[in-house]
Parts: sequence; structure tokens; C-alpha cells
Amino acid sequence: MARRFLGEMLDKGILPNVVRYNVLLNGICRRASLHPDGRFDKVIRDAEKVFEEMTQSGVEPDVTSYSIRLHVYSRAHKPELSLEKSRIMRDKGIYPNIVTYTSVIKCLCSCGRLEDAELLLEQMVSNGVTPTSTTYNCFCKEFKGRKDVDGALRLYRKMKQGSLCSPSVSTFNILLGMLLKLGRIGTAIDIWDDMKDSGAGPDLDSYTLLIHGFCEKQKWKTACEFFMEMIEKGFLPQKVTFETLYRGLIQSNMLRTWRRLKKRLDEESINFESRAKVRSWALVQAVMGDARHIEGGTLHLKGLLCTNDHMLFLLITNLKEEHSPNPSIEMSRIESCSTRGWKVPKRMLKWLLTLLPSAILKYKWAKFLKPSIL
Repeated sequence: MARRFLGEMLDKGILPNVVRYNVLLNGICRRASLHPDGRFDKVIRDAEKVFEEMTQSGVEPDVTSYSIRLHVYSRAHKPELSLEKSRIMRDKGIYPNIVTYTSVIKCLCSCGRLEDAELLLEQMVSNGVTPTSTTYNCFCKEFKGRKDVDGALRLYRKMKQGSLCSPSVSTFNILLGMLLKLGRIGTAIDIWDDMKDSGAGPDLDSYTLLIHGFCEKQKWKTACEFFMEMIEKGFLPQKVTFETLYRGLIQSNMLRTWRRLKKRLDEESINFESRAKVRSWALVQAVMGDARHIEGGTLHLKGLLCTNDHMLFLLITNLKEEHSPNPSIEMSRIESCSTRGWKVPKRMLKWLLTLLPSAILKYKWAKFLKPSIL
């Protein structure tokens, strides 16, 4: 599609710029399957053709162009090629940015070349490019694969004490997963406390990792405590977490503990559902009334980010449950959503069409909303 569009531009005498070529490169490289090696070679050949076309058209590849290509080498675990292409890039006067450096560091770490990755990290900092937690997470994942707790904790302390970058919730989750897997419960709790103190987390993945870790060690009481804390914080547990805890308590003859947990869970579920209804109806009111919170098809309300799919799901739920719908009002609301660029789910359109009194109105609205149907 991108190639055809580019061809049509050239046929009409419109010369593409570097941004359009980068879009084409991204389409070729980002989601292409790279295995077996024959597919990798094809992707690289196609990417090289785009680079040649850029040069012939008088368009110089920029840092984004090279970063897209380096991302392919990283995905294919080709460290030598990554280093070579990054050197060529610098020789041409194009200096790597954070995305470029992180792609090469990720490739080196995943191939076990931590020393080379550390040297590149030092070079990156000396060149004035500040690493992010994503950059450091490449090292953490390799330490996790090696079961190198000391190396991971050493890097963690460096991040914690340094001024360049603080650990993110993903960093904490990588460390938690490794420590719990290796039975380092005490150290895992210390990391957990640090995460809470830093304000980076925890999130649903953090709680899931911790609860499953305690379940594996048959520390059922502690697992239940964190399970309830997760519910109270508003995180809905995954089905596998609920089943693991239930099965473990029953097999350990802790039926009374399970009943107490179930009772607390039922109480919290009522509170959670009540809070969710109030919150979702506030979102619906904002969608329908206050456009100041709406930016680019996304709703921002009191620090809460809500995508259009989530918004419309809440909309249909509340319209069905909170009041008796008026067809003309509901259709005007859907029209408002459509004109703001939000896609209307098919289930919602079908429900609204059933409210209309005549076949003519149904046809009119179905025709109007057809481009928006998912």
C-alpha cells in the first residue's frame, strides 16, 4: 500500500521527502517476520532499495531512517551488523539518538555481549544522550536470563543512586520476577518497598508476580494479603491468579481462610462496582458535554486516560442501564462521536437501530454511520 502510494506520488510529479520514505521503511521493517534467515535477507534487501531510492531522489536518510533499519538487526539478533551500521551512520555525520542507541544495546544484551553494551552505554552518555529506563531494562533482562542477581542489583543501585534515570515499574517487575523465581523473597520485598516509596508502582503485573511467587512457596497467608491489597487498590485480578490462590488454599486445607477471603472479595466487589459506575458515568457526561478534556480522539479526565473503544463501551453500558433511551438524543450523541473521529462499535449501532420507529430512519442512520462501524 505505501509503495503504491509512493509510486502514484512520483507519477504525479510530487517528490517525496524523508518523512514519506521513513513511513515506507517502517512498513517494510517493523512488522515483517525475520525468521527463517531468508526472510531477514529479503527485508534488508527491500530496505536497502529504499535507501538507494532516497539517494537517487536527492533525499538524505536521517537518524529515523537508520534507527528503523537498526531495529531490524536488533530483532534478528545481529550484533556485528548493528555495530557496523551504527558506525557508518556516525561516519556520515548522523548522530544516534536514544532510540538508535537502545536498539543496538538491546541487540548486544540479548546476544550476551554485556561488556560491549556497557561500553556503548558509556559512549552514549559521553555524547550527551541520556539513557531511559528502557535502555537499562535491556541489561536487567539479560541479568534475569543469566540468573545473575548480583549484577541486576548492582545495576539497580546504580540507577537508584544516579541522576540520569530512575527505575520504572517495568524495571521493578523484571527484578521482582527474577528474585521470586530464585527464592530471594526477602530481597524481593525490599524491591517492592522501594517501588512503592518511589511512586513508580505497583501495577497489576507487579501484584500478579508477587502473589504467584508466594503461591509457589506456599506462603498462602501472605499471598492472600497482597491479593486483597490488589483488589482494594482497584486492580482486577487475572483469572489464573484467582484460580491459583483458590486451588492452593483448598489443597492446603485452608477452607476457612478461603471463605474469609471470598467474603472480603464480595464486599470489595460491591464497592468496586459502585465506584466504577460513578466513574464511567462521569466519563460519559464528559464525552457528551465537556469537549475541553478531549484531545485527538482520547479523553483526559482527572488524570485518567480513556481510549475511544473504552469510552464507547462505557457509553453503551450506561445508556442501557442508567435511563430509558430517547432515539433522537442517542443518535445525536453517536453522530457527535462519529464526527470526532471515534469508531462506533457494531453492537452499539445495532442496539440503537432497534430504537428507531421507522425503516426510513434506520436506513438513514445506518448509511450515515457505515464508515464508522468496526
